[in-house]
Amino acid sequence: MKGLVSASVRRSVDMTGGAVNITVPAGQIWEIFAHNLTTLVTAAARWSIEVDGKSMYWSQGCANFDPSLGMLANLNPGLMEDVNRFGAERIPVLAAEGQVITVWSTDNSGVVVLSYRIHTLNNGLSRISDGGTESKKRLIFSNSLQVTSVALGATVDILINTNFNAPGETVFPWGGNVPPQRVYKILALVIGVTNTVGTNLTRNGIRLLHEGRELLTPGGLVQTPANVCPHVGVGALFHFLPEPYEVNSFEQVTVYNRVTSTDAGAQDATLYNGLFMIEEFLS
Repeated sequence: MKGLVSASVRRSVDMTGGAVNITVPAGQIWEIFAHNLTTLVTAAARWSIEVDGKSMYWSQGCANFDPSLGMLANLNPGLMEDVNRFGAERIPVLAAEGQVITVWSTDNSGVVVLSYRIHTLNNGLSRISDGGTESKKRLIFSNSLQVTSVALGATVDILINTNFNAPGETVFPWGGNVPPQRVYKILALVIGVTNTVGTNLTRNGIRLLHEGRELLTPGGLVQTPANVCPHVGVGALFHFLPEPYEVNSFEQVTVYNRVTSTDAGAQDATLYNGLFMIEEFLS
């Protein structure tokens, strides 16, 4: 590839000592195409990648919910096709010469490995390319950490509407409409890896709706997490959409988790949910 300096650099970044700043050398542009946590962050903490102070990726990364890790072995070729398609649709994070990449977590925990290609600036990539700080398109992970009380013996569909994104970032889809002059293309739904979501509480249904229309389950027939999210990751369950699903300005996407209690009293359900999406600014 013209202008390719290094095809795949893997760099470990220890966030336990606070934010780590990396300056891209002169004449180079880095294409961060993957990142995985080798040491998890604390539960209810969040980690981020910023470029020149702009949040480019953020997520939880604890034992209950770690969307950064890879898929476990799966012999179903149809499911693997979904995984490969998702990989092809991802937009990498770009950082050009002189820009500062900052990797940090909210409580100074975790270690992440960044995988990136190094290009020379004459290969056509720039800050305005998809994934750059001045681009109109980027990949984001919008996530929610929802804690809701479930009454004794009840089965309830819990609306996921507690935002856990980086400060200042779009709250979509957790409790709001898509902002004006913006389009989202949903690539994947991600949920926590365990269906035990509290004391004697079981998550036994997942729903994803766009403007009231069911996207993943037949209308009125709520499906189990194993049916909706058949891809098992090390720290999460995934549903990869067969093609990007477009949600336009002022439209709303809602996520519900069905939870059943077998307890003798009310208990809190702790629910981890997220959406990988391409965010596109129209102006």
